[in-house]
Formats: sequence, C-alpha cells, structure tokens
Amino acid sequence: MDKNRNTLQYFAGFFDADGHVCITKSKHNGHVLKIGVTNTNLEIIEIFKDRFNGHIKRYVPKNSNWKVRYDWVATSKFAVEALKKLYPFLGIKKDRAKIALKFSELITKSKRVDSDNLKAREKFYLEMKSLNKRGL
Repeated sequence: MDKNRNTLQYFAGFFDADGHVCITKSKHNGHVLKIGVTNTNLEIIEIFKDRFNGHIKRYVPKNSNWKVRYDWVATSKFAVEALKKLYPFLGIKKDRAKIALKFSELITKSKRVDSDNLKAREKFYLEMKSLNKRGL
C-alpha cells in the first residue's frame, strides 16, 4: 500500500468524500452516534476498520449490473475516537464532526438520563438531521 494512504489526511479526505456522520434514535439506547464510509472497494473499507475499529457490512444489490457495496461503521466510543483523530483534517464534514463530538460529551455510562441532558441530546440530533437532509 502507498505510504500516503496511511495518513490521517488521506483518511479525512476519503471520509469527507464517502463518509457519513449521524445521530440516530434507538428504543433501547436512546441517541447513538454513528459514523461510516461506504465504497465498492473492500480494501479501503478494511483499512478503515483496521485503523479505527468498528465493523463492516456487505450489501449485495438486487440489480446485477451494480457492484457489491461495503460499509465501515463505527458507533459510540469508536466513532468518537475516530472523529477526534480525523477532525483537524476534515473539510466538508467538519461541521458534522463538531456536533458529534459535542454530543458525545453528553453520553454517560449511567442508564438514567436527566431531562436537561435528554433535551440537549435531542437538540444535537435535530441539528445533525438538518445538516444531513437531502435536497435543498
């Protein structure tokens, strides 16, 4: 592998192009931070997993003319660790990463979440949802 492909700048550029940052809602875990990269090249997806942990999902398209797609996904602690490393080098996704990192400061190991914390989490969830909205 080209040594330049192992730099944080390279990963940040790839993440800016093919990555995503989102905050989802779960019935069991409340709000969850999730990041990932989608590509048809399994090699690069495996490199993201090796470098930043997480897991890989494989999607076989129904249309036989399309390629198999791979997603590297990291949640919670692994997502935060990856974003902290990539943040200084991000461009397009920097605003989303900033929200995600602020959101992560609200997450505690306690099962009980007070109403102020829950309201703050919801604020970040809606802000991220707005940034990730498709279309105009």
